[in-house]
Amino acid sequence: MPKYLNNFNYNGKNCAVNYLETTTVNEFATCDVYAFIKDTYKDLAIITIQPGGSTPLQLVLDGKQTIEGYISGSGSLLITRGNGMVEKYVLNPMTND
Repeated sequence: MPKYLNNFNYNGKNCAVNYLETTTVNEFATCDVYAFIKDTYKDLAIITIQPGGSTPLQLVLDGKQTIEGYISGSGSLLITRGNGMVEKYVLNPMTND
């Protein structure tokens, strides 16, 4: 049985969360969806990607802030801003980058 979070550290504050569901993104990725118990303005999704896999492109339609975080593994994250500017983040735990 998978282990789900009860708490999530957000901006240095330990916040209670409630696991809602796990969805299949594609053959390489799943998404665990959580709700913040005392804050309905935020939600949390933890995406697990298998080696060699990726997620489809995502379009953020609404909201004031989207935070992307890194827990473990290696890979890259490409962000294309509304003005066309592209940011690339390469994550490699072997070099602590």
